Amino acid sequence: MRRTFIYIILAVFISLNFAATPKISKSTFLFCLKKEVSPLQIESNDGRISVDIQELNKFFDTNGIDMIESWLPGATEMDYNGDVYLNRIYRVQIKESHRSEINEIVEKIAQFQFIEYSENEYIRKPYYSPNDSNIDSQCSIQAVGADKAWDYWNIPAGIMPGDREILLASVDTGVDYTHPDLWKNIWINQGEIPSWMLEDNNLDSNNNGKITPEEVVDYLIQNTGDINDDGEINLRDFISDGSPFVNGFDDDNNGYADDFIGWDPSGTYGTDDNDPYPREDASSNGGWAHGTHVAGVLAATTNNNLGMASTAFNASIMSVKVARSSQSTDPGINDGYAGILYAAKAGFYAGTFTIINNSWGGGGYSSSENNTINTAYNTYGAIILGSAGNDDENASSYPCSYTNCISVAAIGCSGTWGGWATYHNTVEFSAPGESIYSTIIGTGYE
Repeated sequence: MRRTFIYIILAVFISLNFAATPKISKSTFLFCLKKEVSPLQIESNDGRISVDIQELNKFFDTNGIDMIESWLPGATEMDYNGDVYLNRIYRVQIKESHRSEINEIVEKIAQFQFIEYSENEYIRKPYYSPNDSNIDSQCSIQAVGADKAWDYWNIPAGIMPGDREILLASVDTGVDYTHPDLWKNIWINQGEIPSWMLEDNNLDSNNNGKITPEEVVDYLIQNTGDINDDGEINLRDFISDGSPFVNGFDDDNNGYADDFIGWDPSGTYGTDDNDPYPREDASSNGGWAHGTHVAGVLAATTNNNLGMASTAFNASIMSVKVARSSQSTDPGINDGYAGILYAAKAGFYAGTFTIINNSWGGGGYSSSENNTINTAYNTYGAIILGSAGNDDENASSYPCSYTNCISVAAIGCSGTWGGWATYHNTVEFSAPGESIYSTIIGTGYE
């Protein structure tokens, strides 16, 4: 019952702007090795890529393949769904001279006996359109009955709704985790805090074995200063190179080193890193603010005399950035499924589970995506939610239409359908998705 109550009350999605028509990559595709085949050893010499299977090297040479990489860099032998092992799924890039042949190439590579399957890669987009800047109230709190639910707690006496052990992941364009209405609810990965920090520096001021964002910032103020050199001391100094917390080790053995507050599987140019912040020069309320807007809906700090409230009242925000900062236009979702797998594993290794919000997607079924969703759900106990979209027709989209992803359609705060949201027989819930007031990059709201 606890999980059911939480994911119903949190199923609030932001205004959407996309169509469910599949958008297929013209330059890349995916393939998966059979489970009995060892993961590939990939090398690059003088611009030529090679692997430890000679049949594939010949195939690459004759079909214009100029890049191959792991599709889910954080996947291990523990991550599988049936016969599909996620660490054996690869993304392949085709030279421009051969891109007109992509469908034939996808079919040909599947003929090798050591290949489990091959398929096109779909381009996913954030479901977002910036809201009117004059919105100054939250209709969704009363619409979902959150204010009535809060009455079951004795808030004046300090008995607060929610639980900081509940992890709510914004798998999106990154979260401004320094926002004044968000930073105190940012998830701190306790397993990555070096034990000597607790013992030698009395970092745990509450002496309860759990380090809070406030304790981290207080420690930085007293001991290190502005490492990130941005003019203030905040959580970015916590995760930056030069921080005493950063040691380059995967202390909690979840597969990701120094993931103190979340992860960035997209990085600046595609390289994984531990800073899930939006692109540096992004506008405060454009497409790059989407993940921050989602985070405010999930768990903005409540009852703090500032800004907005959140339905969860008291929970932890995990930021997972899955849009590459090298994009010159509004961000696309480059590594959404690597982000879903990370969020699921991080919650599991933290001794709990993660509720994963995905306000993005598109048309087109993918076996690789489906197997990632099933692994996150079955192996790591994650609850995955996806927005149904805004193509006002009866249409499936993904990830929301996969079996183990809860599909949520958008309605108005009055409970009426606005004539634009997607509906489909895979939709399980409806929730407010119009004119949602929430945090944006910086210090503001929209």
